[in-house]
Amino acid sequence: IGVFRTIFSSTVATSVAVASLVWFVLLQPEIGVLSDLFSGWLPVLKSPGLLRDPSTALPAVALSSVWAGLGFTFIVITAGLQGVPKELYESAYVDGAGSWRRFTNVTLPMLTPSLLFVTVVLTTRALQTYGEVALLTGGGPNPERSTTTIPYLIYGNDSIIRSDLGLKSAAAILLFLVCLVFAVVQFRGLEKRVHYGN
Repeated sequence: IGVFRTIFSSTVATSVAVASLVWFVLLQPEIGVLSDLFSGWLPVLKSPGLLRDPSTALPAVALSSVWAGLGFTFIVITAGLQGVPKELYESAYVDGAGSWRRFTNVTLPMLTPSLLFVTVVLTTRALQTYGEVALLTGGGPNPERSTTTIPYLIYGNDSIIRSDLGLKSAAAILLFLVCLVFAVVQFRGLEKRVHYGN
């Protein structure tokens, strides 16, 4: 179990730059391992490449970002699972609950605080995505700029507002407000379903 925990949580020790460069090499049409293995099923892997096609660039960046966040999610959910009292499982088993009923009536309700925390943190992180975009696509592919995010507009070298300090400030305030609204909506919408055990 310890080996698998180490494998699944290893992305926590990986910086955004390293994770992005790993995916950059994997997704390159000329030398990428994925393009060699799966180009028969997905021709876009070879030409023009997932990071160069405007319709697939954003999902490819999202895949890299999700992979980088898996370790954090794994650690939080594992901690939540370890916090579920064994007595609840034993009581449910004695009452005749099967594995599905134990999951839906014991495990899932007791995991809701961890799930709420992970949802809010990962949503905020997704809205603040900059490193993956800067390293994998540079805000492109141009001219569509399908992977340009608000943080890239603020900090990116190729940003269309890079010389306008006022627009950059407005974009930063907009990003803060969007993150705040998402967090409030998630807390208000999900907090009623959260069960805080004793």
